[in-house]
Amino acid sequence: MAKVYSIDGKAPVIDPAAFVHPEAVLIGDVRIGPGCYVGPCACLRGDFGRIRLEAGAVVQDTCVIHTFPGEEAIIILRRLTEDELAKKLEGIRLYQSLAVQSLKTMRPVES
Repeated sequence: MAKVYSIDGKAPVIDPAAFVHPEAVLIGDVRIGPGCYVGPCACLRGDFGRIRLEAGAVVQDTCVIHTFPGEEAIIILRRLTEDELAKKLEGIRLYQSLAVQSLKTMRPVES
């Protein structure tokens, strides 16, 4: 489970079909949609305004997302043009399957 904190009575909500790495930090008004991936050491701070990851969005390792007071940050999965899709199709498929793969197979290793 990620490091999840409430602030001012607001707590993160994570869709069960999303993967949030155990070393990620979610604070306050954060909404993680289905099929999203949040990588290790990412920090989503919904302490001043809401952060919303829409379905399939990816937040890579060590990213920090926060907002100005009273504002909302919305992270979406951008739809690609046919040319972009042709060039990146295999990589896109791998990244979009990362949440499912991580939920199924990622486990901590004892040292």
